[in-house]
Amino acid sequence: MRYFKNNIGILSIFFLSLFLSSCVQENLDPDNYPEVGQVADLTPPEANFSFQQDIVDFTIFLFINESKSSTGQIWSIPDDAVLVDNTASLTDANIEVKFSGEGEFSVGLIATDDRPTSSEELVQIVNVIEPTEPIIPVPEILGGGFEDGDNGFDGRNFWGRNNSSNTIKRISGLNVFGRSTGSRVRTGTYSAKFEDGGSNRQAYQEIIVTPNVNYRLTAWIKVGSNTTGSAPEADEFRLSILNQTFDSYDLATWEAAILESTTKAPGDDFVKISVIFNSGDLETVAIYMDSKARVEVQVDDISIEVL
Repeated sequence: MRYFKNNIGILSIFFLSLFLSSCVQENLDPDNYPEVGQVADLTPPEANFSFQQDIVDFTIFLFINESKSSTGQIWSIPDDAVLVDNTASLTDANIEVKFSGEGEFSVGLIATDDRPTSSEELVQIVNVIEPTEPIIPVPEILGGGFEDGDNGFDGRNFWGRNNSSNTIKRISGLNVFGRSTGSRVRTGTYSAKFEDGGSNRQAYQEIIVTPNVNYRLTAWIKVGSNTTGSAPEADEFRLSILNQTFDSYDLATWEAAILESTTKAPGDDFVKISVIFNSGDLETVAIYMDSKARVEVQVDDISIEVL
């Protein structure tokens, strides 16, 4: 009798284990998640989207789908509007639309949920207005004054120099400049110092630009006396824009990538030099500076503006 009871207990435990295992397996089955298979999703879709006007062509807007609990979407745009990308579809998550001109236009988004089938539509009015001034952001130049940053961060690190933080791009093979203080500084505490009597010095920094925009890159330069005894040359210092980005320095390759450049001969005081360039189809360019190392050159207050 006692033996029979123990077998009943063992069988009960066995069937309970099978039941729990089945439940666990069913819960882990991806076909049993909400919105999949036969499991109903009790959260209906919520349509929502935002949009941004293009900074170059005011008739172009990017529409960003921000719907919740949806598995698909369908956009509606005016009949005289077109998708910028001819391979795009009105069922894409995000779309870029070109309108016919100024005016008020209705754009709609239907957020869909296929399990079970449900949807919600949101329609917004888009005011297409030509700005009185172009909305073009000014590129950011880091360390343009070569000053120390937080915790004594050396401003030269923004210009391709090796640094311990590994947060700024380092260019291998670059012979990076030093720094000057006192009367050799235009503003602040430091200026960049491209030394004489040694190997050439270089500086490099990538910046984000807007395509097909005219820019003026400016630097304040003080070029010292020629130390070799030969006549001063017009290209003792060079300020350039490269149409490519690089990870290692090679003079011939970099010179082939110069989009625009200007040079400066020796002088007694800080003077402003500028490079004007058009970004074309580029979104990233690189500032490149170098010297012949025949004279010492101080560089300060590098800036850029939209023309």
